[in-house]
Amino acid sequence: MNTPRLFLLLVAAIALSACGGGSGGKDKSSSTAVTSSAVSSSSAANSSSLASANSVANSNSAVSSSLAVLAFLPKIEINSGSNVIVNEPKVDVTMRVTEYDTNNVATVTYDGFAGAEYRGSSSQVFNQLNGIFKKSMGIETRDSTGAGIDATLLGFPAEEDWVLLAPFSDKTLMRDTLIYSLAREMGGYASRWKYFELYLDNEYKGIYILLEKIKRDPQRLNISNLKAVDNEGEELTGGYIIKIDKTTGEDPANPETENVYLGPFLNLSGFLAIFLKSII
Repeated sequence: MNTPRLFLLLVAAIALSACGGGSGGKDKSSSTAVTSSAVSSSSAANSSSLASANSVANSNSAVSSSLAVLAFLPKIEINSGSNVIVNEPKVDVTMRVTEYDTNNVATVTYDGFAGAEYRGSSSQVFNQLNGIFKKSMGIETRDSTGAGIDATLLGFPAEEDWVLLAPFSDKTLMRDTLIYSLAREMGGYASRWKYFELYLDNEYKGIYILLEKIKRDPQRLNISNLKAVDNEGEELTGGYIIKIDKTTGEDPANPETENVYLGPFLNLSGFLAIFLKSII
């Protein structure tokens, strides 16, 4: 399915969700059913869901009967026990992943150990405004000893490092996923993604996006691993992963970054200076 058609289906499904006798936030499962079909990753099962949404968008039949064939969003439950999840390092938690088929029959596809930490910088402050607590998280799937293990989450290729993205400031919930989809259709690598609902210590946190952490891996960025002896010739061409990010606080080796980040507010002149320097 091409991207313009996918985008139109997304808009149509969201519009139907808004005007089809919504639950007013009381029934999260039914209110997210359309979103589940509209924004799921492009797999065979999700193509079927999108076709159902397209059928709803092009008919005047009862919305309730048409939505019966759509699956609920997956659910990820994280329990930290006596540990407190912090910015870093990752702390031990348990994690359960539940997926639903088109008949809304639940299947637990992961039930085990993980390491969890909060991720982001300014987003960790913005996501606490007005008493709302919704932070992105970094997750590492682990065994009972705390060692990282590869695992398949929501049908993605097995790996151990994952991102639970909280689209707090993006009220459409679509900006990141739309760009990732466009990038993949253009032939490059971009993280696979899928929407899910997060429960943290039995408290509902809202709709999140599961992403692959960007790293060197045959199923992610399939680039060569440079060795210390690769100093010339073809070996030096590598691959490389370049990260341009905002610095938080002062870096002693780069004093002009001092106070770029000021609590919940950004020193825009300092931030822009660092940004421009990084691209010129």
